[in-house]
Amino acid sequence: MRIYTFHQKPGETPLEAVIVVPERFSIPAFLFGFLWALYRRLWLVAIIIFAAQLALPAMVEGLGLHPALGSVGLIAFAIYVGCSANDWRREKLERNGYAVVGIAAGRTLEEAEHRFFDGVQARRAETPPKPPVLPRAFGTA
Repeated sequence: MRIYTFHQKPGETPLEAVIVVPERFSIPAFLFGFLWALYRRLWLVAIIIFAAQLALPAMVEGLGLHPALGSVGLIAFAIYVGCSANDWRREKLERNGYAVVGIAAGRTLEEAEHRFFDGVQARRAETPPKPPVLPRAFGTA
């Protein structure tokens, strides 16, 4: 089963405005690194990934180490990026004012969405609607 977090900006009522982020290794981030970060508009992360991908081989060469260590370092860094990518997405959403409105698990994204939205409908059915607040007449207590 895979776990997904559901994010929504406070005050937005349509459920279509929910952003779903999986809790798993990101293969696109692992393979494409800073291009993935640019696509996700993670500007600072993209700069850091790009700089690290340039600096690692240069450091290995500057220290006079075996060139294979540069490759191993780049692969290890790519694995780190793949593991952390969705956490960086969640942090960006939080900085932009999104709140976690739910967590759901499922074999597929569709199954997790069904569980999440079924839970939302169940909570709405349990909560009775609030009575409307009527304005007081002028001069009455």
